[in-house]
Amino acid sequence: MMNINNIQQQTVNNIQVGWLEETQKLYDTVQGIQYGRIADKFNWNWILPQKK
Repeated sequence: MMNINNIQQQTVNNIQVGWLEETQKLYDTVQGIQYGRIADKFNWNWILPQKK
């Protein structure tokens, strides 16, 4: 699993830009839903039928 908190913060035009803990939580939650580790309460995932 990718850990986006390991991405270094950068300074652009004297403004510090980087990833926050909330962003990591969002990433982990979305990926967890995609991989079935977290319940999909809102039915965001769809199983598509395979073409023959």
